[in-house]
Amino acid sequence: MILSQILYTDHILFSIYPVLYLTYRIMYNFIGFRITNDNLIQDARVLLRRQRSTPAPINTDILVPDRPGIYGPGASQINRQTICRAARDVAVKDHQKSNAEVIINAIASQASASEAVLPTNRTRKEVIPCGVPLFDIMRAHLEKEDTWTSPPPPLVRDMAERRGPTFQTLEDVRVRQIIIGITPPEEIADIHEWVKDKIRLDHGAQPLGVLPLCTTSMRITLYDFLSIADAKEPVAKIALHGSTEEVSSIPLQPCHQDHAETVRSAWIRIPVKILFGNGLDWAVAVSFNITDEDGSQFFVKTLAPPQFTALLNCLPPFVNLGIKEDINMLDTVTPSLGLEKLKVNRFVDLDTIIVMAGWLHKTRSRTAVSYITLGVPPLRVVPMCSQLWAPSYDSLPRELKLQLLTDLKWTFIVMTVFNVALREEIVPDPDIVCFLLNSRQLHALNWWAQWMVHTSAGLFVKDTLFGLANSREEALRSLCAVGVDGNLLNDTPHRVLVVLAVLQNCTTLSKGGARFLHIERERIVANHQLFARQPISQFIDDFDRQISDEVLLYARFDQYAVSRLDRGVRVVDDGSRFLIDHPCLRLPVLQLDPSRIMVQSLPEIVRRAKRSMTEGMLEWARLNVRKVNIFLRACDQSGPLAKRCKAIYEPMRMVFARITDHQAERVRSLEEKIDRRMQEELNAEVAHGIALENRIAALKQELCDAENERVLSAEREYYIRNVQDIGEGMDRSDWRGAAPRRYKFSSAGPRHRGESPETRACSQAPIAAPEVSTASRSELNVWMDAREAVGFGQVNPAPNKRERASTAEVSFASDVGSLGSCDDLPNE
Repeated sequence: MILSQILYTDHILFSIYPVLYLTYRIMYNFIGFRITNDNLIQDARVLLRRQRSTPAPINTDILVPDRPGIYGPGASQINRQTICRAARDVAVKDHQKSNAEVIINAIASQASASEAVLPTNRTRKEVIPCGVPLFDIMRAHLEKEDTWTSPPPPLVRDMAERRGPTFQTLEDVRVRQIIIGITPPEEIADIHEWVKDKIRLDHGAQPLGVLPLCTTSMRITLYDFLSIADAKEPVAKIALHGSTEEVSSIPLQPCHQDHAETVRSAWIRIPVKILFGNGLDWAVAVSFNITDEDGSQFFVKTLAPPQFTALLNCLPPFVNLGIKEDINMLDTVTPSLGLEKLKVNRFVDLDTIIVMAGWLHKTRSRTAVSYITLGVPPLRVVPMCSQLWAPSYDSLPRELKLQLLTDLKWTFIVMTVFNVALREEIVPDPDIVCFLLNSRQLHALNWWAQWMVHTSAGLFVKDTLFGLANSREEALRSLCAVGVDGNLLNDTPHRVLVVLAVLQNCTTLSKGGARFLHIERERIVANHQLFARQPISQFIDDFDRQISDEVLLYARFDQYAVSRLDRGVRVVDDGSRFLIDHPCLRLPVLQLDPSRIMVQSLPEIVRRAKRSMTEGMLEWARLNVRKVNIFLRACDQSGPLAKRCKAIYEPMRMVFARITDHQAERVRSLEEKIDRRMQEELNAEVAHGIALENRIAALKQELCDAENERVLSAEREYYIRNVQDIGEGMDRSDWRGAAPRRYKFSSAGPRHRGESPETRACSQAPIAAPEVSTASRSELNVWMDAREAVGFGQVNPAPNKRERASTAEVSFASDVGSLGSCDDLPNE
C-alpha cells in the first residue's frame, strides 16, 4: 500500500510539475518512506506470531544479524555524513545560522515524532535486519499478559510517540541549569533534591540502574589549559587563544620551559557541558563559565561549591554509547577546571550492553543502532567537540539544545530496549524469579538492574575480536576489561563467563522469545546459583534460599522430565500469552472454565491432571493469569467451592500478584477465616509474650537473690575463718551471736533482716573477701579495731542475748563499702 502511494505521487508530480518532481525526489531520498506508529506495532505483532508459529530456526540467540555493506563510511552507505548531506540539499538557507544549525533544523522539521523514517536507497530489510525496529518488537512483546510489568504501558506509549527528533522535545523537557561560579549553592541544593525525586520516579516505573549522560567539549591550546590549571585565585579569568600562533611569542613559566614546543603547539579537549537526565521530561545542564567579550573568549575559573560535587557523586552510574572517552575527560581534566575529583569510576558503555544482548551486526555506530532500534535517524550533526558548545545552555540556539536533549532521550530509550531484550531472554518468567527472591516485581527488577550494571561496568568491546565473531559466544568473548596500562586485556572476564552460562538455550525477542513455561522455569532455577556467584551487596540475603524439593515442585508443578522436551516446537496460541504449556508434557494441564466451574465437577477435573490439587491448580493459574480473578469471584459466590479451594487460595493470589504486580480478588468467607485465625494467633502470641515477661522478671529476682546470698555467704565464711584463727580468748560456743545473718527470703522479695526493700543492694557486684589463713592474733586485733573505728559495728567475742537483740543490723554491702580492703590497713 505504501509503495502504491509512492508510485502514484511520482506519476502525478512528474506529469504536472517536472521541476517540483525533482525537488520531491531529492527530499524523498532524505526523508525516506515513513511508517506510522500503528503500522509498526502491527508489523511487530505479525513478526512475533510468525516467528513463534514455526519451528525455532538456527541461531535463536542472535538478536540482530549482520547485513554487510549497509552502514559504514562511504558515499553509498548510510552514515552521519550522507544524512547531513541529504538534509543540506533540501534545507532552507539561513545566513544567520551555522551550517550545522541549518541541517538540524531541516532534519527536525521533516521528521516525525512517532513515525519511523527510513532512507529509500535501501530496502527496509537492509536497513533493519529484523524487518521491524527492536523498540516496536519490545512493545508488541510487553502486550502479553504474563510478562514483566516494566516498563509500564504509559511509559512505553510515551517513548513511542516521541522517538523522533522534533522541536516538540524542547517543550516537553524541563531543564534545570547550573553554571559553575554563577549558580548559588542554595539553588544547586534545590536542584539536588529535585534530581533525587526525578530519579526516584524513574526508578519506580522502570529500574535501569544507570543514568544517561551527554558531554560536550571544546579545544583549547595546551598553554591556556596550563594557565587555567595554575590559577590559584578564588576567581581567575583566563583568556583563550584561538590558535597556537597567538601563544608562540608568549613567555612561558619556568616549569614549562623544558616542554616549550609542546606547550605552544598542542591542543587539549576540555568539557564545557555536562547533561544528564532521561531526556523525556527532565534534564540537568551543567556549564562552565565561558564568556565572550569583544570577540575574545575567557574561561572564568571558580571553585565549585561542595553542593555541586555532592550532586554529581550521588548519581547512579552513567551510560551512553562510547562513553569511555567522556568519562576519562571528566576524571582527568575537571580537577584542573575548579571541580573536585568526581567519583565516576563506575559507568556503563551502551556498546557493551548491545553486544551482550545479541548484536552481531559488524557496525555498531550510532546511525546503525538508531535505525535498527528505533527506525529513525540520529541527530548528532554537530560534533560533540566544537567551539559552538562554549556558551551556557540558555544561550545556545534551539537546534543545539535539541541535539543535546535528543541524545539523552535516545540513550534512555535504547538502553530500555536492550535491557528488556536481555531480561526477557534470561529471566522471562517473573513468577518463579519473585518466588526465588521472595519479593514483588519491583525488588526483583532492582536486582536485575544492579546485576546488569555489575556485569557490564568496566567492560568494552575489542573490535578486532568482534570483527571475527560469527556466533554470540564469540561476540561475548570480545568483551574485555581494561588493564593497568589502559589497554584491553585478552582474557575473558569471569563476569562474561557467567553471562555465557546463563544464556544457554535462550531465544531472543527478534526470534519470537521464549516459548514454553516449564522449560524456562526449570532453567531459571538452575541459573539461581550462577547468579549467586556474582554477589551484589544489597541482594546477598536474597540468594540464601536453597534449591529444595519444595522449590523444584513449585517450579515444575510436579511435571517430570521437563528438561528433555524440545524447546523449538512451534507455538499455537491466541497471541495473549508469552509462555505456554509444551504440547508434549508428560502430565496433562487442567482444562478449567472458571465462569462455569461447579464444586461437584472440580474433583474430576483435578483427577484428570494426575496430580494433587495444589500443583494442578497453581499450574492452571500461572498459565491463565487473567482468569484467576474470575475463578476467585466464583469462589466468593459459592461457599462449598471456597471451602474446597481454601488450601490454594493464598498461593493462587500470590501467583497473580507476582505476575501482574496487583492484588487479586478476595473471597470474603476465606478472608474472614484467615482474619479470625490470624487474630487467634495474635492473641496467643500476646499471652505468650506476657508469660515470658513474667518469667523473665522472676528469673531476674531469683538472680538478684542468689547474688545477695552469695555476698552474705562470703562474709560469713570470712568471719568464721577469723574466729578459727583467734582460737583461745573468745567463747566459740556462742560465735553465731556476732556472725553476719543469713539472707532471708520473703513474699515481698528477698531482703536482709533490718534492711528495707528500698535500700537493698541488689545490683552491687559481689566483693570477694581476702583469704585469712595464717593471720596472727595481733593482725586480727588491728582489723577489729579498724572495723569499730569506721562504724562497722563492734565485734564482741561473747555478747549476751540482750545485747545481740539490741544491736542494729547493718547490711554487708554498706559495711564493706565503709571498711574498704584489708590490704589498706597499716601493718603492726
